[in-house]
Amino acid sequence: MARLSSRPFPPYQFLPGKTLHPEKEGGYLYGHKLSFQKLKDDFLQNEDFCYSLDLMEANFFWEAHVYLEGLWNQVRKEKEKSDQAIFLQSLILLNAAGVKFLLQSFEAAQAHRQRALELISSVSHVPNFNLQKITKWMEDYDFKRPASFPLGPH
Repeated sequence: MARLSSRPFPPYQFLPGKTLHPEKEGGYLYGHKLSFQKLKDDFLQNEDFCYSLDLMEANFFWEAHVYLEGLWNQVRKEKEKSDQAIFLQSLILLNAAGVKFLLQSFEAAQAHRQRALELISSVSHVPNFNLQKITKWMEDYDFKRPASFPLGPH
């Protein structure tokens, strides 16, 4: 899978109850405050969004959710129920499903995936993305072997 970002991956994957929380003393984010690049219409021009996709494809689901949530909080301040905000929220939920899957909480993983699909089905337009392809990608997503995010409008 081709990387979209040049940022390095974290030194370990955070799994609640299994590994040290990255923001706790000794964690790789301890003492660091993350800031997020302003999200414009073309998500693929945003380094944080691209990094979140890289993280997701490498099974760093919790870490991907952190970046997506930072962008989502930014977007929803402007317009909470915008297509962009709902789109980001659906990706956050898919990453939450990934965390649950890795924790072997399969019913919870499926519930999060289902909620992500419900959300994305309500999105009518996000510039430069084919929402039908992304919905199919979410439906078929294999948490053991993540597939590349479907890029582009076609």
